[in-house]
Order: sequence, then C-alpha cells, then structure tokens
Amino acid sequence: MLNLVSSGINPWTTFILYINDLANSSDVLSFRLFADDANIFYAAKTSNDLEAVMNSELQKVLNYCNLKKLSINMRKTNFMIITSPRKPAIHNINILNIERKTSIKYLGIYLDEHLNWKTQIAHVQGKLTKNLGILNQLRNYLNLNMLRHLYYTLIHPYLNYGAMCWGNNDQTNLNKICTKQNKCIRSIFFWKKKDPLYQIIKSLKF
Repeated sequence: MLNLVSSGINPWTTFILYINDLANSSDVLSFRLFADDANIFYAAKTSNDLEAVMNSELQKVLNYCNLKKLSINMRKTNFMIITSPRKPAIHNINILNIERKTSIKYLGIYLDEHLNWKTQIAHVQGKLTKNLGILNQLRNYLNLNMLRHLYYTLIHPYLNYGAMCWGNNDQTNLNKICTKQNKCIRSIFFWKKKDPLYQIIKSLKF
C-alpha cells in the first residue's frame, strides 16, 4: 500500500480526487459534494418510480465506493422525501434499508419534507433562547459596546445565516423569531416589554 504521508502527498487531497468522481457513478442522480459530505437528489412523479430508481442507482454508488475503497458511514446516512403538504403522504417506501427522516441538516440549515422551514425556525428559536440566558448573566458586567459585540456574536449569526432561504416565510413563523430577538435587545438595555424598541434598534443599527 502506498504511504501517502511519507510520499509527500496530502491524504486530504487524495481523498478529494477520489470523491470528486463520485458523481460519475450514476447518470441519473444529481450530486452535491462538500468535503466528505455527499448529498444525492432525484425527482420522480410516483413513489414506485422513486423507490425503484433510487435502489438501482444507489447500488451503483455503493459499487463505486467499494471499488475505490471508500467506506460509507451508514449510521449517518438517511433520506428524505420532499413533497407538497397538499398531496397524500408517502408511506412504505424502502431505499436500501436507509433510515428516513422528516428533516435534515444541510450545510447548517434544516430542511424539512414540506419545505415550510418550521424545523429551521425552531432551531433558531432554541439558539436565541439559550444565548439570551448568557446575555442576561453578562449584562451587569459589560459596557454597551461589549454587549453590542456580544449580540453580533451570539444572536445575529443565527438570524442572518441562510435567511435568503428560510427568511421568506409566513409572518406567523417569523414573528416567533422577532419576539426572541426583541427580548435579547431589551435584555441588553434593561428595557421593559412596554418600552418601544424602534429608536434603540435604529441607533445601534441592529
């Protein structure tokens, strides 16, 4: 066996060369590769077509990996069917005995089977709630400028990341996040719920 390290070849570079051709294992599936994370997409009109094609084509992917001595972590491998909530739910579908999920994390954003972003919004809410507790503990010991930096470290990234995707949501869902954001801002300034936020948000350019 070739020792990649002693030969001066970066093992990560070699892995990229191996994984880069993964998309050639199937002419039917669509691949999205990011480092060692592979996502495969296929669109079908019926569940029978979906099941048959995916089982056949994924077997080709597995054969490719076996040929290249690449191992797949099946415990971290799952699939999700994206469909309209107005259509009947798809049950009893088996794709290589892979676990089916109702939502998945894709590049840091939670996608769900109806693309309504409820899982992502719940995730953002949870992060804001947790970090609001941190703000409440530190606000007595930090000046305003430091608290502002803390806001952009603990709160703003979760509001901003991927917002071009999930931010185009119905107002009811978005209001849940706006409420959490307002609580964080009020916490920094010790403002009560009845106090208006417009001026303070404008002055700090939140």
